[in-house]
Amino acid sequence: MGRLAERLKQLPQGSRIYKLKALPKLLAQASQVDRLYILLTDFDFIEAKISELGPQPLIEDYDLAFTPDILNSEEWVKSKGENLRIIQSALRLSAHILEQDNTRLTAQLLGRLSPLEASEIKPLLEQAAKQCQLHTKLRPLTPSLTQPSNRLVRTLVGHTRTVTDVVVTPDGQHAISASVDRTLRIWNLKTGEMLQTLEDHTIEMTAIVAKSAMAIAITPKGCRAISASADAVSVWNLKNTTKERTFKDPTSNGWSVAITPDGQLVISAFGAYALKL
Repeated sequence: MGRLAERLKQLPQGSRIYKLKALPKLLAQASQVDRLYILLTDFDFIEAKISELGPQPLIEDYDLAFTPDILNSEEWVKSKGENLRIIQSALRLSAHILEQDNTRLTAQLLGRLSPLEASEIKPLLEQAAKQCQLHTKLRPLTPSLTQPSNRLVRTLVGHTRTVTDVVVTPDGQHAISASVDRTLRIWNLKTGEMLQTLEDHTIEMTAIVAKSAMAIAITPKGCRAISASADAVSVWNLKNTTKERTFKDPTSNGWSVAITPDGQLVISAFGAYALKL
């Protein structure tokens, strides 16, 4: 246990949570960039913040290191800034795991960051490896997980069955997914948070996935979502997440649904027909 971990452990829970929340912001506001960098590469701080507050508040702390003033320092961005982006990306990739079990932090960091050569990340990995040895004799020795990159950003977890369709709202802020579990789920793409679950289609599940498949489309203005399954086509108001209407058609399979560019008509297949909104 490092000095920071010891100091945090001595604080009452309320004071500890306040310090974990406030310290990165205070350092950023005071333009103490080097101290902020040290904090965000300290395993004890990373572990404590995830344990108390979850991964997302920690992920957002890294954005504090990229204010306009700091970004003007090309040297800082190329060296320390790049290291922080790599660590943030690794945490974002691991967020769905850490939300369920924060004790897997060490394995996640070692599995994603161990191949990297950045010398200033090595102390963080050494801290993680030492912590891992305290609790288990097993730890990753080679890269075993998806590494930080510009491709995979985050994994959204929530559906209990196969996801059959996904659409993104026109403003790029949210995604709506449809699944064989007969639900639609609205996601915040920045935080990965599941904001709402919409459940309406009541057809009984069958052994054939296609029979229960769901498709989804969103109107050009992003105000409504249209979902189609084997028993109905439903229109959802995304502002208040309520169902406006349902078109029943037991003979139709909701394999695909589309909306005309003017947002006035919905076309559903295989039982191909047009519905006026």
